Amino acid sequence: MMYAFAKDITRIFLRRMLNPTAKIHRKGDTLEEISKKVLDECFFEGFFHVSPNNFKSFFVRDFCIIAKPLCELGYKEQVHSTIDFVFRHFMKKGRITTTISKGLFGYGCYNLPHNALDSYALFMKTIQDSGYKISKEQKNFLLKQARWVRNNLLEKNGLPLGKKYFSSIRDHTKRKSSGYNIAMLGYINLFFERNKIKSPLAKFDYKKILLDDYWNGDFYHDDLGHKGIFCSDSNIVPFWLELDTAQTRFEKVMKQIIDKNLDLPYVLKYNTKEDAKKIRFTHWRIFNPNYETYTIWTHLGIIYLQTLVMMGKKEAAKEHFDRIVGFIEKHGNIVEVLTPDGRSYESLFYLADESLSWIAGVWQFQKELKQDTETEKQS
Repeated sequence: MMYAFAKDITRIFLRRMLNPTAKIHRKGDTLEEISKKVLDECFFEGFFHVSPNNFKSFFVRDFCIIAKPLCELGYKEQVHSTIDFVFRHFMKKGRITTTISKGLFGYGCYNLPHNALDSYALFMKTIQDSGYKISKEQKNFLLKQARWVRNNLLEKNGLPLGKKYFSSIRDHTKRKSSGYNIAMLGYINLFFERNKIKSPLAKFDYKKILLDDYWNGDFYHDDLGHKGIFCSDSNIVPFWLELDTAQTRFEKVMKQIIDKNLDLPYVLKYNTKEDAKKIRFTHWRIFNPNYETYTIWTHLGIIYLQTLVMMGKKEAAKEHFDRIVGFIEKHGNIVEVLTPDGRSYESLFYLADESLSWIAGVWQFQKELKQDTETEKQS
């Protein structure tokens, strides 16, 4: 799949060269109008792409974030069509990967930039959230994948291999057994448990590992190599995946986000500028300085909104939602990543993506708020 990778990288670079002013292309005036247009552009050839621009491919992680919102918005048929497409290609490959992209001889699977533990967990979460009914063959494939993870990617104690670098939602960092990845492994167990299937990872109690080895009384450590550093992804994901349901711990995490201003001007930043200096980044940072340091990531913000709602903090979610919608309607589009002060991110080689299918997560929340208002009027 080197051709597909090279083609994707070339497309991203050319898009930057052809848009030197970093213009955001307007798709409409209201969130609903913009969302419908963007989702129409993202669904083609039988599945949802992340976008029709930089990420004109399928990414497990990105699709998982919006699978449930899409179903609730009336796109369930397209969601299941996407899962059918993904199962076909993963089973043909014999492995779950981060990405499915079009190569010289059609669509193929590859890991960008490396194997990722969240690919396995989030594909399972996509299936669970969308109500997709798996066949016996598909069930056996998922079990085989979980066994492969156990035998090839984990230490004997269940932690991710210490010498291996895994991709994650924050691809440009080098982390050792991140809290994010521990939560992902825990979700694999949770998926099989909910479907009454014995998990190949069942002997590892990842909920206990998170609390015993990562929780410090105020937040989850980012990883075993960076204890004391607060990173929003490692702290939100345990709650988003329902590995941790404790209100007291979630409120402490919220306090960290607020005190560190990670939710301003929009949700959500990974780190403060000071903490980002203590983290090891990959060579990709040369081409995209500040891409994953203390910038604002829209998909992480959507995960945070979903988690706030799950944890009974809808009013707090609404405050963040109003600001996100303000940005989207002002510019007529959704943008991948923003600078710390809220402008579209750009570097010499890269321009933040736009027209992302992530917008489904924002639009669905708007519809939920409208339904709440109607229910209050009727009561």
